[in-house]
Amino acid sequence: MRDVVVNDSLGLGEELEREMQKLVDSYRCEWAAVVEDPERRARFAHFANSPDDDPTVALVVEREQKRPKDWAKTPAPSARPHRKLPVVTRNWVPLIDVDAVPRDGGVAVKYGAVQLAIYNFASRGEWYATQNMCPHRKDMVLARGIVGDQGGRPKVACPQHKKTFSLESGECLSGEAYEIATFPVQINAGTVYVELPPADILEARLCLAQAESGLEAAE
Repeated sequence: MRDVVVNDSLGLGEELEREMQKLVDSYRCEWAAVVEDPERRARFAHFANSPDDDPTVALVVEREQKRPKDWAKTPAPSARPHRKLPVVTRNWVPLIDVDAVPRDGGVAVKYGAVQLAIYNFASRGEWYATQNMCPHRKDMVLARGIVGDQGGRPKVACPQHKKTFSLESGECLSGEAYEIATFPVQINAGTVYVELPPADILEARLCLAQAESGLEAAE
């Protein structure tokens, strides 16, 4: 008790109160700051080459606020066996400037109705492209996955459930039957080019309309 009385006589209680008030006054909501700043808000755009929102995200209203719809209660089925597309003409398609892709990260881009993910594996000096949909829960999230390597093999880990996929072959490195489509990439004059079939053919294999019956990856 004596110590408490001495501390109060030194005004430490008032000093603590002033410091706490400084903390309260200095608080800033980081998300509000992003919403109010167009430049920072642009970093959270779903597509790096289009202002469109992700059309595959269904929203529901809860407590007067919108949120993404819950996943189905039943587990998503494993992908069907990998099937090749018919032999078709492929072209190098310019999709995005290299400066728009973060180092050792990825971005989502639109190609017709298809969503693709472009990765700049800067620490290895390599570029990759895959579908953006994770076949586990059919969400368009792989572009925001964690880029790394497994036993020297470049991979991306889904940001939601950490299913990992080879950026070279598309096979699931988590020991499951899932697979993703991968595509050759080249850099020319500061632009990322991806070798792709016509958009309508790729759409028939990768668009969300086909997803519930299992992934049919292109190669």
